[in-house]
Amino acid sequence: MDDAADPFAALNPENYYNEYGNEERKRLQATRKAQFEFENTIEYLREHLPDRGHVLDAGGGAGRYTVWLAEQDYEVTLVDLSDEQCRIAREKVEERGLTEQATSEAPDSADMFDKTHSFLAPTAPQTTRRFRVVGRVLCRCC
Repeated sequence: MDDAADPFAALNPENYYNEYGNEERKRLQATRKAQFEFENTIEYLREHLPDRGHVLDAGGGAGRYTVWLAEQDYEVTLVDLSDEQCRIAREKVEERGLTEQATSEAPDSADMFDKTHSFLAPTAPQTTRRFRVVGRVLCRCC
């Protein structure tokens, strides 16, 4: 199927989330369903994360889980396709004084993480350094 016949060919998740900006963070708190998702995910993380460690938040968007993880004294690295979502996440981390625990700098090695949390949706193959490392981490965890 050529691009003209494929309605999804024009979709670009990076552009979408860059343009969506703070609306993504608001969306994640706007409804009871979104709050329920957050509460259930937190419960799951509490059950499955080690007591301490370095967590990769892959596809972490505006940092909702990154902030929570940092508040629980985990070291957290957030990676996301959208530079704007990473900027918002850094802003939220700074607002809460959690810059020692959380970063959105591209990871150097797949071996630096104890656990991975991911809401990373399948998209076009990523060639950026940060997503190559994420791919190695996720493959290692399988």
